[in-house]
Amino acid sequence: MPVPVDDRVIPAVKYIDTSVPTVGHEAIPTPTPVIHTNPMTVDPSGVAGPAAELAHYSVMDLIQIFVVYAFIIAAGLSALFIFIGGVNFILSGGDDEKIKKAVNTIRYSIVGLIVTILSFTFVTIVGRIFGLDFMSYLSYDKIRASITTLINSSKSSSAGHRSYFRLPKN
Repeated sequence: MPVPVDDRVIPAVKYIDTSVPTVGHEAIPTPTPVIHTNPMTVDPSGVAGPAAELAHYSVMDLIQIFVVYAFIIAAGLSALFIFIGGVNFILSGGDDEKIKKAVNTIRYSIVGLIVTILSFTFVTIVGRIFGLDFMSYLSYDKIRASITTLINSSKSSSAGHRSYFRLPKN
């Protein structure tokens, strides 16, 4: 008699004792496996507009996308304020108060950029512990595809309105 193998378990389990377990004189019923659907997905029914395009992502994917875009926006704002501080410094005209304000803007923007980079590093390390891969969402192609999806869905939801956001075609 061959030894039965259960391929549903990784690694496959080989059962040595194939006799039916009993309690007293009654056999213990074998539990039937229950297949559950993934509760971490978004139900696309009843969702319209830009959210309908995102409905095929799982909740974990949406969290990862949100975190990556939040860090991109934070880094972009830091760079923008460094630029604004530099322009204010150039346009200060020798006024000590304006120079001090411009230098503080640059200083705090650099601190914000450093904090953003360090926190992204920390979140990436902790995310890898929990099985999240933030770096896969940092590719130019994925970011461009997400923006294009949002723009196209907003164009289709605003039927008569003209959208001025256009990305060049490949």
